[in-house]
Formats: sequence, C-alpha cells, structure tokens
Amino acid sequence: MIAPCSALVLWQPSRFGNMAASLNILFDGIEPVARRLGLANKPASVFTSTASLGMAGQESTLLSMQTGH
Repeated sequence: MIAPCSALVLWQPSRFGNMAASLNILFDGIEPVARRLGLANKPASVFTSTASLGMAGQESTLLSMQTGH
C-alpha cells in the first residue's frame, strides 16, 4: 500500500537547462501515482543545483521541472 503524502519535493541537477530524461519519464507517468498518493491540492516544490555559479541553466531547468516538459 502507498501511504498518502503531504507534499511533493523534487531535486534535479541542472543538465544544460533541461531536466534529465529519467525525471521527464517520471513526469509523463506521474498522474496515476499522484492520484494514489493523494497529491491533488497539495504543495509541491522543485530545486536544482550545479557545480558552477555561471550560466549553467538553473532557471530553465526549474521552469522545465515546473511545467513537466
């Protein structure tokens, strides 16, 4: 049995401004899981990190994670 969740928080290292393919696959199939976990109307957050402080695409990685594409 899957226990209900209070929130969803996902972390992903920045990959040239895109999320990793494995996380994209997760997003593609998350709706049935989200229903079973009771995630409707629950808070969600995403965060990322990179090894460099420069133009590493953190913002676009976060945007792609928030929209799921």
